[in-house]
Amino acid sequence: SERERLYIEGHYYQEVSGDTDKTIVSYEQWRKLYPRDTIPLNNLARAYASLGQFDKQAEMALEEMKLDPTSSFSYLDMVISFVELNRLEEARTLAEEAAAKKLDSVGTRRVLLMMAYKRNDQAEVERRLTAAHASADERFLVAVKARTEMGQGKTKLAHQSFAEAKTLAEKETASEVAARLDAEEALGLGIVGDCTAGRAEALASLERFPSGFNRGPAFIALAMCGEAAKAQKGISALEQEYPEDLSTRVEFAPMVRAIIDTQQGKADGALKVLEPSHRIDYGTGPLGSFTFAALYVRGLAYLANKDGEKAAAEFRKIMERPYLSFGNVFIPMAQLQMARAYALQGDKVKARTAYQDFLATWKDADADVPALVQGKAEYAKLQ
Repeated sequence: SERERLYIEGHYYQEVSGDTDKTIVSYEQWRKLYPRDTIPLNNLARAYASLGQFDKQAEMALEEMKLDPTSSFSYLDMVISFVELNRLEEARTLAEEAAAKKLDSVGTRRVLLMMAYKRNDQAEVERRLTAAHASADERFLVAVKARTEMGQGKTKLAHQSFAEAKTLAEKETASEVAARLDAEEALGLGIVGDCTAGRAEALASLERFPSGFNRGPAFIALAMCGEAAKAQKGISALEQEYPEDLSTRVEFAPMVRAIIDTQQGKADGALKVLEPSHRIDYGTGPLGSFTFAALYVRGLAYLANKDGEKAAAEFRKIMERPYLSFGNVFIPMAQLQMARAYALQGDKVKARTAYQDFLATWKDADADVPALVQGKAEYAKLQ
């Protein structure tokens, strides 16, 4: 039937080839032909969120909720839409309503945990983590804990939590998921300047699962930590394997090449390579772990190009939208880079304030995190 054809086609583009544009075309066609079906709305909501098109995502989520108000998918898509539009209280209320009606999901429970971290409600954090223990939710919520700890500069705790999440994933024979967590940890460590550990985690990711969706972030981490040849070879092979995959074409490959160009003193080339990445500057949604990566790498290229004003503009975009990815390590690191951008412009007053904000945010971070050590030294020189 036509519905079956569209189902197969849409899922192929979304799950196999990774062509988000064709995914949208296919599901929009399904939506028009079968306006009472919620499957295309759910998948369109995901696709539009991945591109940062939050108004379109909200349109799909609202229509889905109207058609099927007793579906856990409807609740999750609506909760995520509220988060992406910075309507956080509405998101929390709806997620709690879903739980009361037993229409919640691991996705809504992850959002509620992230919000508890954001409010610094430690009692609620512990309650949710305890409730998830020995359940199917546990590895997902422990991964949220790990990412949040990385964002707080608590890399030692983060390492323990990532290890726990990986062990739980392996118990479910989800080696590719564990490898993705290796890559996430590698990238976080690279961003905060711990490249010895970051390089090791990236290589562990590729060894654990050499052919999975963990490769893109692992190659970015390797590039960030000076392994240009390995990163370039790996990302080129990934492009050949998945020529239509949007994440590879506009996110992973441009970022690997831009990082390498920036390190080699070719910041203009890095900025040119990153032009396609504007499409996903705010994409992937609140449950994603690589939101803001393109903005951050572009900001670094502007810093290397001695353009403090444009660098600050990129980092400001991250800092103004923390709700798009609670606990994300790019947020405090953007604060540090903002301080460097102001210093580059010769604005010592704003630079001091930015350094103070970063140091206050990371007041409980591990004392030996390279980014914190460097930030303190740079701030001291401004006094």
